[in-house]
Amino acid sequence: MLKSISLLIIILILKELTGALSDLIAKYICEISLTKFSELIHKKTRTIDTIVFENPNFLDLVEKSEDGVYAVSYYVLNILSLAFYDTPYLMLIGLYLMQIKPILFLIPFCVCVPVILNQLIKTKYQIKYKDEEAPLNRKKNSYKSYICELEYFKETRHLGCFR
Repeated sequence: MLKSISLLIIILILKELTGALSDLIAKYICEISLTKFSELIHKKTRTIDTIVFENPNFLDLVEKSEDGVYAVSYYVLNILSLAFYDTPYLMLIGLYLMQIKPILFLIPFCVCVPVILNQLIKTKYQIKYKDEEAPLNRKKNSYKSYICELEYFKETRHLGCFR
């Protein structure tokens, strides 16, 4: 009884320590990747002529690169989570189920494979529709600034846009 309680306490302490370590690593990775990639984007856009910023295709590329900065950090965190949390968990569950009955070893993998395939297909479609989304987002942001921002307030009301 005492051995079981002490084992439970050790497992709970290790769980809290790994959770804290995971949060610390995630914060560090996000800060480093966001800072470095944002600096790289700003250095490259600083050297480009201002007339190029009038091109909608170029603005789409800049917007995609800014979105990609955040996507990289999430991608790295997901890979680390998969490697250090999900894979060992699946292995332990698989070993436990194999001790009960050897055919049960396949159950976690039969559940996870469709989920992984679903995520891959979903990502493919998100990338496909991102090209169509960028100009619409820019148009939405310009309309929002025309309606809400103080610098356009007088012009939009004077022209009778909102009656």
